[in-house]
Amino acid sequence: MATYNKYIYRQLSRYFFTIFTVSIVMVWLTQALRFVELITARGLSLFSFAKITIQLLIPMTYVVIPVSLFIAAIALLYHLYHEREIIILRNAGLDNWQILKPVIIYSLLICLIHYSISFYFLPKSYRDFKDSKEYYKNQFATLLLEEGVFNTQSNNITLYIAEKAGDNYFKGIFIHNMFDNLKPVTIIAESGYIIRTDTGPEFVLYNGSHQEKNVKTGNISIVTFNSYKFSMAKYEPSQINRQLESNELYIHQLFTSFNINDKDTRFNVVNGNQRLIWPLYTALLPLLAGAAVLVGQFNRRFAWKKVGLAGGIGTLFIVLSLVFNSLATKHIWMVIFMYGNILAALITGIKLLNWDTRSQHL
Repeated sequence: MATYNKYIYRQLSRYFFTIFTVSIVMVWLTQALRFVELITARGLSLFSFAKITIQLLIPMTYVVIPVSLFIAAIALLYHLYHEREIIILRNAGLDNWQILKPVIIYSLLICLIHYSISFYFLPKSYRDFKDSKEYYKNQFATLLLEEGVFNTQSNNITLYIAEKAGDNYFKGIFIHNMFDNLKPVTIIAESGYIIRTDTGPEFVLYNGSHQEKNVKTGNISIVTFNSYKFSMAKYEPSQINRQLESNELYIHQLFTSFNINDKDTRFNVVNGNQRLIWPLYTALLPLLAGAAVLVGQFNRRFAWKKVGLAGGIGTLFIVLSLVFNSLATKHIWMVIFMYGNILAALITGIKLLNWDTRSQHL
């Protein structure tokens, strides 16, 4: 391996892992702050907090890798440009493709890792996160209840508590149960507490009323009580049988149906194509960075302009990717533009590098 290849691999790795680490930490902190209140105000253990937030690292990694490598490639090439090392490499007889070769190889290796995340680790991480969320929801329901807020436990049950008088004791309780749309139930109680059973959380309520309305007849039955038990688990979908969301499905499961008239199926198909496409940007964005920075004659005064050009071109293709992905969920034929954007990025990089290589020999 040529000495300059080793040098570029080492420098690119240093830039990439630094930028990647900083990006992940910043994104992780913004997400983790959403769960801080569960520790400070609601008693969730540090271990449980760490388990939930760490499960978010893989989805963050999936999003951050292409952008981090793109910025790292720009930083590396700017360094080579600013330190006149590109002049040394060109004087040694290397064209732009040869200078960029180690960057391209490195990007392809990271791209393979990115595909392993896209195909396996990403859906597995989402499943683990959703399972943990359901577990804490069922086993530690009190952690998720807020005072003076309508807490939606599922599509069926809405809870409201006026005051938390203790870790497990509440005052002013309102429960609206829509498990049976034809017979909605409203429960109001002065006070109550939650107990944990093998099947899930259960409310023990005191001094209240149980109101049930028959939608067909319009009749309302009201029963007052001194003590009443209400099991939320009874009305919750089973965690084992819960319907998996699109992000939890493996790549082959996203393409099991092509009924484009169904919104969920259409979203799955678009998500599946995005899983195939997004890792490709890991390989293509550094190519674009190299094409933009290396194009033209060497001039240190224009170094920042070339960095701006590289950043602008890369950002344009990333934004177009997000736009086409969003549009494709509504108009499935827009998937063609998702692939067209990738092809355009590849052609742009190759054209710039080939044009510049030929211009050097004129």
